[in-house]
Amino acid sequence: MLTFHRLIAQRYLALNTRKTSRALLGWPLALAIVVVVEVAFTQYLERAHGLKVQELRASVGQYFKAAQPLLALLAVVVTKWVLLRSRLTIFTTISVFGLFIGSAALVIVLSVMSGFEGDLKRKILGTNAHIVVTRAQPPFGEYETLRARLAAIPGVLGATPYINNEVMITSSTNEQGVVIKGIDPATVGSVTDLARNTDVGDLGYLENPQKLRTLGGPPIFHEDTIRDEAAKDEKKPKSAQPANEDKPAKKDDKPPKDDKPPKDAVHFKPAEGQGKAIREPEEPSSTRRTVPGIIVGRELAKSLRVYLGDDVNIISPFGGIGPSGAMPKSKPFRVAGVFFSGMFEYDSKYTYVALPAAQKFFAMDGDITGIELKVADSDNTEPVVARIRALIGPSYEVQDWKDLNRSLFSALKIEKILMFVLLCFIILVAAFSIIANGTMLVMEKGREIAILKSMGASDGSILTSFMLLGLYIGVLGTVTGILVGTLACFALSHFGLPLNPDVYYITTLPVSLNPYEITTVLFAALAIALLATLYPAYMAARLRPVDGLRDAQR
Repeated sequence: MLTFHRLIAQRYLALNTRKTSRALLGWPLALAIVVVVEVAFTQYLERAHGLKVQELRASVGQYFKAAQPLLALLAVVVTKWVLLRSRLTIFTTISVFGLFIGSAALVIVLSVMSGFEGDLKRKILGTNAHIVVTRAQPPFGEYETLRARLAAIPGVLGATPYINNEVMITSSTNEQGVVIKGIDPATVGSVTDLARNTDVGDLGYLENPQKLRTLGGPPIFHEDTIRDEAAKDEKKPKSAQPANEDKPAKKDDKPPKDDKPPKDAVHFKPAEGQGKAIREPEEPSSTRRTVPGIIVGRELAKSLRVYLGDDVNIISPFGGIGPSGAMPKSKPFRVAGVFFSGMFEYDSKYTYVALPAAQKFFAMDGDITGIELKVADSDNTEPVVARIRALIGPSYEVQDWKDLNRSLFSALKIEKILMFVLLCFIILVAAFSIIANGTMLVMEKGREIAILKSMGASDGSILTSFMLLGLYIGVLGTVTGILVGTLACFALSHFGLPLNPDVYYITTLPVSLNPYEITTVLFAALAIALLATLYPAYMAARLRPVDGLRDAQR
């Protein structure tokens, strides 16, 4: 009996005669030709080396490259429309096409938003720890024993102490408020990605700051400059006089050429194996004092105009008490490295120093702010947090990265839900088309429905036939839309949609397919299509044979 209902539904959806004219196939063929020409022209711009070609590539090259996936997607959409129009009625085609567009748009948008969320999560967890343990009542002393106990908990991969505070950093050209963090270079690599993100310099300079004396440009501190000048005067012989000091200078005399660069000049040479530019070390200077090292972000280094080995000043408002009140505290540091985390907030605000230097600067002898932990499963931190709380008791506070960034990820989740609801309106428009199509179909096929009921068909049979009609429309539009959206996401993740890194801080559009989200889109679209079929199916089931035959004779 179900086969009979299925045949009726298929018969009402299909055209009486299939359209296979060349006019319908012309549009997909034209778009395919445009895509091929655009790809070929983009390849020509990338490979050609002429001056005019380089200017054209600099002005419109990125736009042509970004248009490739869009043109390919447009060609697929037009081909889908042509195939539907050649086999189905115009009203059924509109309904199926609306479901197709809505499902594909939902999959692509949700995947892109998941990609941005995953990229943001990766950068946050690369800079911060998964779990942070602090003391409810400072100070936090004798932490080594507790750190060893926390590191031995099942599921914990690493533990490191830290000190956190806000200070002002100044260079010879600029100043800025930053967050300074005291770290243990020996254990910080087991918790965060700071060592891997440091592309200039090394964390080893924090433990051995004397090695920084031979790096960088001239000192910016006044006392170092005086010491250097005094050393030069002592080394200079007193009897040394120029040979031509008493001779009058002639007009034709030219100053002697000196091929040697100045002593304070900075030379650049490519890094071995990476092709980067690094500073060539200065000659070792025994007069340059040893100061603690500091790691700064790339954006902060650009703002302060400092490089590896340059000197900066750290100023803290928590200094001593003077005659006029509280006095700030200042201490010189030397740039030991530059890191790039991929987040502008971190690269422009965060700085790192060795833990002993931070303890000495903030007068926290033997004390720390807290202990950072890294766990095996960052998405399932609750069991580890429960074990930690049971181990250390209520005198310590334990927070995971979800608690520390709850507002940010809650906003992203709400944004994704709202985007899902808004894009579902596309499917709702297709649902109204299904309602209109079904209603017109009942009015058009009233005579056939009356004949079927006269032959013994029940109301349930007619209802099932029209429900299958809506199910066919939903399956045909939703499944093909999800397939095209999934293929588009794979293409975007493989080929990449280029973005301006100065604006978005990423080079390509991040895409992440989530099976749960795809399943949600599938069932939501099918449910809307089936609900849209209820009203016309109910009309067809309630139609009396006499009314159907009477209306057909008019």
